[in-house]
Amino acid sequence: MWKAPLDDGGNRVTGYLIEKRDCSKGKDNWLPYTDQCKDTFVTIQGLNENSEYEFRVMAVNQNGASKTLVTSQSFVIKLPFGVPQAPGEPQVNEIGNDFVTLSWSKPAHNGGAITGYWVEKKEKQSEKWIKCNLSAIQTTWCNIPNLIEDKSYEFRVFAENEAGLSEPSLGSKLVHIKDPHAAQSPEFTAKMSDTDAADGKTAYFECQISGTPAPSVSFYRGTKELFDSSKYKISHEEDKYILAIHSVTLDDEDEYSVKAKNKGGSRMCRANLTVKAAPKIKLPERYKSTVMFEKDEQVTIKIPYTGNPQPTATWYKNNEEIKDSAGYSCEISNHYVTLKMNKPSHNQSGDYRLKLSNALGSDTVEIKIVIADVPEPPRFLVVESVHDESISISWKAPENDRGSVITNYIVERLDYSYTVKLNESEQNVKPVSELWTRCSMAKRTHFTDETVRSMHKYQYRVIAQNMQGRSAPCEPTSVITTPAPENRLRGKKWYEDKTGKRRRGRDGLAPSDY
Repeated sequence: MWKAPLDDGGNRVTGYLIEKRDCSKGKDNWLPYTDQCKDTFVTIQGLNENSEYEFRVMAVNQNGASKTLVTSQSFVIKLPFGVPQAPGEPQVNEIGNDFVTLSWSKPAHNGGAITGYWVEKKEKQSEKWIKCNLSAIQTTWCNIPNLIEDKSYEFRVFAENEAGLSEPSLGSKLVHIKDPHAAQSPEFTAKMSDTDAADGKTAYFECQISGTPAPSVSFYRGTKELFDSSKYKISHEEDKYILAIHSVTLDDEDEYSVKAKNKGGSRMCRANLTVKAAPKIKLPERYKSTVMFEKDEQVTIKIPYTGNPQPTATWYKNNEEIKDSAGYSCEISNHYVTLKMNKPSHNQSGDYRLKLSNALGSDTVEIKIVIADVPEPPRFLVVESVHDESISISWKAPENDRGSVITNYIVERLDYSYTVKLNESEQNVKPVSELWTRCSMAKRTHFTDETVRSMHKYQYRVIAQNMQGRSAPCEPTSVITTPAPENRLRGKKWYEDKTGKRRRGRDGLAPSDY
């Protein structure tokens, strides 16, 4: 815009000549823009954006053109306003099975009138943004159709004015396209986990479950469904479900599960219950009375127990602690305590005690173990009577039968009638091979030998026998000498008198005694 000349030179001004110069192309590079301008203002078009220009004007009449009037400064060609700032982060207002409705806030500074908004989408794990609208959106909300169900998307928005597009907004939160009214199978937002409780206390299993519609929830022990009772209590608060098990014992240790089900499907979660308890020994019936084993038999005492955590096991014999050694082996597993004896002897018989201990307490049990062995020798062998044709002896049973009942006694005799010289120079004699010979098997503790001869020398000894074998012989009797023959009726009806004549009747009986 400019003012008309003060002096038109005597002829009316017929118009104005307008010229322009691109400052980047030299000082003399003036180009005519128009010579048809009749007004004192003009709009110059066709300039290059962001280029710097100068302009000049000349008044024209019939006599020619006046001197030039140059603008006082150069001008950079650009809009008088900038692009808008980015809009606010898109918010999700509604989700369907194939659409989403978004809204956003206007830019804090629009740089000029907003002409519209553009929305872009991006699938999860993709880097490619895709424009959603074909023309600028005139509102701060829109509906985005043609989305794929069960896919997740992120959205962003651009604002536009005459200066151009803004920077993109912050991306929206990831949106999962799903019909909110469609059935959604249950999901465990917090799974049930393994738990433990002390004996006699209450154990709890908890989980959180989502699903549409709200699922029905059931708890199980193994395959058995649980219901409210004095033992079990099932409760829930919103999406949290709780199973309480009252007064737990070791018998309650098991796998527990929870099953959630609706028309969209079902889900199951499992966990284990561990009960902490003082040890309790479960002594088998066979160990409640004396336990018998044979000598050299492999002995294994296996005793079940309950308790958690696993206790320590200590064995005692006659109140003295047993250590692992060549004679003993002690083991403990999750449910059993084992004591082993390798080739035991009668010396290992005795009163055994097992003690189990853990942090919650202890338990003790006693077992009497007898290792059967051959008995001790009989005792107190004495000669009861000696005759020319018989010798009677008696004895006492062994002090210790070593765990096996005496079945019989073996009576052995040494007959001094059979002798042999040891050598030519010695006068002493020795019984033949000095071997004792068996003369009887006795059930009782006395015996009469009726096979002896008069005026002979004998010795006796006794051996006790049980199911394990024979004892060592007892101390033998002293040497016994049978007397000279006696005159006896021996069951006959006659006898010899002093003269050697045979007479009827018994010796010493008078006829008056008949």
